[in-house]
Amino acid sequence: QIALVNVDGTIHAFADSCPHKQLPLSPGPIAGCEIICPWHAARFDVTTGAVLGPPARTGLRIFKVQQVGDTIEIEVP
Repeated sequence: QIALVNVDGTIHAFADSCPHKQLPLSPGPIAGCEIICPWHAARFDVTTGAVLGPPARTGLRIFKVQQVGDTIEIEVP
């Protein structure tokens, strides 16, 4: 599954699975560009996928997003 988040008017897409234990991230709180895993408190930057805090060691899978009118297009390799 893919989660979408609006950060300062820009839509970002990331795999909705924490790399630490493969549990859903979308229930976690988001502040600015940071999401916190609700299961183990790992922190990630949703714009870059970077790990911001343990216990995760691997970043998020990020997808390219394009907004065309009211439609969000996600490039999935």
